Amino acid sequence: MKKEYPNKGELVLARVKKILRHGAFCHLPEYDKEAFLHVSEVAPRWIKNIHEFLTEGKLYVARVIRVFPERGMIDVSIKRVTDKEKEYKLGQIKREKRAHNLVLLAAKKARLRKAKLEEYVDLLTEEFGDLYTALEEMSESGEEAIKGLKLSKGFSKHILQIAKENIKKPLQRITGVLTFTSYSPDGVEDIKRCLGNIKVKLPPESRFDIVYMGAPKYRLTVHSRDFKVCESILRTVLQQIGEYTKGREIVYSFQKEKGR
Repeated sequence: MKKEYPNKGELVLARVKKILRHGAFCHLPEYDKEAFLHVSEVAPRWIKNIHEFLTEGKLYVARVIRVFPERGMIDVSIKRVTDKEKEYKLGQIKREKRAHNLVLLAAKKARLRKAKLEEYVDLLTEEFGDLYTALEEMSESGEEAIKGLKLSKGFSKHILQIAKENIKKPLQRITGVLTFTSYSPDGVEDIKRCLGNIKVKLPPESRFDIVYMGAPKYRLTVHSRDFKVCESILRTVLQQIGEYTKGREIVYSFQKEKGR
């Protein structure tokens, strides 16, 4: 079941509703909540006219910096989102929208009721993390991917067929969490420099993403058609992090996620 509030550090979509001198009120469509974007979190430099940077009605990728569920308050920032993180989030939204449409198609073919469809969406999301990953696994592994899940025979038949027909062979993936501990007064900026200096020559259809999860954790994901290439990219990334942190007041660890 979808959580009511985003987590601190999470990337979200934010549509600007009303712009004020000191900031802007935004709507978070993924959570149907209101958030506030302070003028100091709009750009990395001093702003004379906030209207030069924000447009009412426009959708931005933002980072959640504070959450107060008891008061129904959320604060967000757009200056703390890198171009790579923006690209990652927009791509994620695009993939998830496509996956949702394919699941709806399978539900229609299986004549599922709305309540049962919502139950299956929650089940697949809980099992695979998101709907697109669920369809990737079905495309590659067929019935084995959903073995043990309580899905009706009709829905299973149609969703497997749709996944095979519409989802390309999935990229191999390794995912894990980087945790940093810094004893330097300039620690946060030093960690950013460390991650920003990583240079990897990537083969075709390969990439790696490092996404901020909230201090002191970052999610590192490597994608490629070949799992061995994933492992090679991962080794290179971790080697460069190790070389940068050596002799500095930074300690890091990497924990690979189970099954990834």
